Amino acid sequence: MGKITQYRPNFVSGFENDIAHFNSTDELFEIPFVKNFKNEGTSLGSKFFQFSQDEYSQSQPEKKFVLLAEYDCGKLWYVVGFTDDNEIIKTLPKWVEK
Repeated sequence: MGKITQYRPNFVSGFENDIAHFNSTDELFEIPFVKNFKNEGTSLGSKFFQFSQDEYSQSQPEKKFVLLAEYDCGKLWYVVGFTDDNEIIKTLPKWVEK
């Protein structure tokens, strides 16, 4: 089972970051704060491309990987959240800077 913690920039206050558990990529993509990235796109009108992952921290097991939402064929991306080391997240494409 994987666990993801929602990411919000430090300048956003007054909200608690959600924490959710998932057993598959389908469940991960149905978590409301994850699903918003796919359904809403960006304020600039960019089209959703894919979710991807990248290694984030060796020293923080709960933040081992970062989940990213990519738009416009990966030219624009946003951090969705941090997840622990699990086999589910590793099935997603690895993020590559474009």
